[in-house]
Amino acid sequence: MTVLELRNRGGQLLHRSMTDREVITVGRAFDNDVIVDDIYVSPHHLRLTRTENGWHAEDLDSLNGIQRKHQQNGAGPVSSGDQLRIGHTVLHVYEREHQPAGTLKLDRAESILSGLGRHALWVVPLVVLFQAVHNYINSWSEVTWLDGASNVIDGVLPAVIIAAGWALLGRLLRHRTHYFAHLCIWLVADAIPALGAYCTSLVGYNTGAGTLESVANQVLQFGSLAVAFWASLLLATAMRRRTQVLTVAGVGLAAGAVFLIDHFRFSDNFNYYPDYYGRVKQPVFLWRQPVPDEDVRREMPEIFDEADRLMRESQEDD
Repeated sequence: MTVLELRNRGGQLLHRSMTDREVITVGRAFDNDVIVDDIYVSPHHLRLTRTENGWHAEDLDSLNGIQRKHQQNGAGPVSSGDQLRIGHTVLHVYEREHQPAGTLKLDRAESILSGLGRHALWVVPLVVLFQAVHNYINSWSEVTWLDGASNVIDGVLPAVIIAAGWALLGRLLRHRTHYFAHLCIWLVADAIPALGAYCTSLVGYNTGAGTLESVANQVLQFGSLAVAFWASLLLATAMRRRTQVLTVAGVGLAAGAVFLIDHFRFSDNFNYYPDYYGRVKQPVFLWRQPVPDEDVRREMPEIFDEADRLMRESQEDD
């Protein structure tokens, strides 16, 4: 007994059948033993004939011929597991005793992530609402409906495009798109740093630690992007867990290196100036005791003296 499989160029299974015939014809014509729905396949494309050592493929004067991997002319002996490409279709030939590929263990994380698509009906509107509120709170001028809609679209559109790219990759590699799951992943990944920025700004406002706030925001941003990248990689590919971890770690380290190089290059222009935290918030967000005016006036001469000293050092270095 012989098993014949037809798959498209992306590897998706089109047809599978078992036969004990000694001669098998393949083509688009309805009198073939295996009928292929591919306009690039001739009506009578090839003939498979059983021999003592397996099968022999013969080209029936087809227009596009038979190809194998690294071979333009695929006619000749065919062993179990061989693949013959005819048009845009790949014909797999297996003997019944052929051992299939090993079984993959079902990943619980993959099952949970793939189920996110079922919750897109409330996740997407909730994130869009958060984007609208976030843009309104951080605006410095009067917000109109047109400006608000434009800002929300600008915030959501990157996630829509990224999700489409991952869905296309999943369609090519695993024949599953999971588009709405990818969309939820990247919308949430974009919202988490914005939500965390409120907490870090509160800490920075009360401690005057602008550098700490900046680093915390970058950690949140890189962390959420790394998790989103891993989640989409898990849904769109069939990589092993070790390969996934190495890929995410490699991309994360590369992105972190680029950020650090840019950060130090930019901050080097201001290394002669004292630290200053200029964020303005309402007094209700201040949980520490404010500095009295007398203390500020008492320290003012020292502040100006320090500024003069730094200015002189800067001029001497120039």
